[in-house]
Amino acid sequence: MADPVFPQQFSRAGNTTHTGEVFSIPQEEQLAYGTAGFRFRAEKLPFIVFRCAYVASLRARQLDSAIGVMITASHNPAADNGVKLVDPSGDMLSQQWEKYATEIVNATDEELPSAVRALEKQMSQVEKSRISSGQTKNARVVCGMDTRISGPHLMSAARAGSALFNVQFVDVGIVTTPMLHYTVKSFNEPDFAEPTNQGYYRAISSAFRELYGITQEPEGSRYQPHVIVDCANGVGAPRLREFLEHIPREMLEIELRNERGELNHDCGADFVKISQKMPTEFRNSEEGKEGKCVSFDGDADRILYFRGKGAESGDSESVELFDGDRIAVLFAMYLKEQLDEFAAIKTNYRLTMGIIQTAYANGASTRFIRDSLKIETVIVPTGVKHLHEAASEFDVGIYFEANGHGTSSLFNHVYPPSRPILPSDQRDCRRRIRRFDGH
Repeated sequence: MADPVFPQQFSRAGNTTHTGEVFSIPQEEQLAYGTAGFRFRAEKLPFIVFRCAYVASLRARQLDSAIGVMITASHNPAADNGVKLVDPSGDMLSQQWEKYATEIVNATDEELPSAVRALEKQMSQVEKSRISSGQTKNARVVCGMDTRISGPHLMSAARAGSALFNVQFVDVGIVTTPMLHYTVKSFNEPDFAEPTNQGYYRAISSAFRELYGITQEPEGSRYQPHVIVDCANGVGAPRLREFLEHIPREMLEIELRNERGELNHDCGADFVKISQKMPTEFRNSEEGKEGKCVSFDGDADRILYFRGKGAESGDSESVELFDGDRIAVLFAMYLKEQLDEFAAIKTNYRLTMGIIQTAYANGASTRFIRDSLKIETVIVPTGVKHLHEAASEFDVGIYFEANGHGTSSLFNHVYPPSRPILPSDQRDCRRRIRRFDGH
């Protein structure tokens, strides 16, 4: 195999930033792919993104699938950036491939050609690998980025890394991290959804509208459709505005704030969580202090609810948090109602449900879930990849970190293959479970 040509501007020695300056990386410096991928000051990222995109292209050829590359530093300051890879299912990169990414990134410029040759040879010999047969027509690298100024340059680094072995490169532009994960899965599973922003909006909004229509509002409910969203001056703002075109205002009325300022500065989920203060653009607003408020982070993969404590507290800027632990409990209570209704009708199968937390979870939430809701809890190490893996052991899995990273997911056979004819009330509870998950 002939050695590919490695561009000087994306080498350690010639690492060139988005401002055109050379920011050399010491050949001996060692880095590690962590829970958030690689995340540093933006100046360090070009050579890292280039090499990660190559790894993504190799993974894509091995599986003949789409692999994702997300360029973001999430809640970090605007001067930072990062990169993480997404597997064909839309899940985080497998831990074994995290090791491969780390090895390639840590190679010196002199070692890189031999490191690439060795990994290419190893992957071509893996059972069911498509590399040796050349059956890689579906292989592609799907790349998205957040709104940071360094993003377009790093996108070009990703394109160059994918081109080392002529793998198709799909630039999906400025998207949230959840959108990138969803798009990768959609490329690989065409029946799942259309792999475009509009396909994402239609799928999620359709599920929301149907769930809204088949859910009866409890007597005495004080539900109000108005929500004020802190967009962290990030990608959540433009993408949420597009999404809202698919949602009737009487169902959900959203007011956006912090759209065009400095990314994550005095705003965003991390700021609200750590400071427990109102984000900027909320502090002088009575509605912001008393209304139902939500905060994203820079790449909109984290969410926290909050409201002002009110004038009676003597502190007009402090907030009462509804963090990931509370969101998990709220999800669990709703889904348990549906599962109890499901189980009340005699069937030949039952759905299992579990809530996954980390050691940082609020102990009171864990006790409430276990003792009052009678739902199994599992404690895992910090990091969404650990939470998701444990959640996949259940039919219905809920996982949230206190910082707002999390979701509910359906696994295995929530809809059994036979799909027997069932009474309408059972069909409705199953529909509510699936629509709650966005299916």
